[in-house]
Amino acid sequence: MLTDEARYVSSGPCSACASKITEVLKSRKNVRLTIFAARLLDWEDPEQQEALRALNAAGCKLRAMKPLDFSYTWDTFVETDEEPLNLWEDCKENYEYYQEKLAEILQ
Repeated sequence: MLTDEARYVSSGPCSACASKITEVLKSRKNVRLTIFAARLLDWEDPEQQEALRALNAAGCKLRAMKPLDFSYTWDTFVETDEEPLNLWEDCKENYEYYQEKLAEILQ
């Protein structure tokens, strides 16, 4: 049976964690993982880039969180007491920046 998993994280996985996740995905072919990251951790570091590429090659989908993803996590996982989410002014630009960097790393 195929299992789809999604994880929403404030920072993309470090190289050590990415390597461990890669090992898990290689050993468990029935798991499909998507990681939504608010930002990329040390994305300029070559070791980090290689770890993200290996994670992607193991079948993990890596995505930068867009404004809609922040709204989803706020509504789904945060006890808000009915307070609305106030996204920061350049949230969309932040998403576009990290999505572009991630695309460059994974190509």
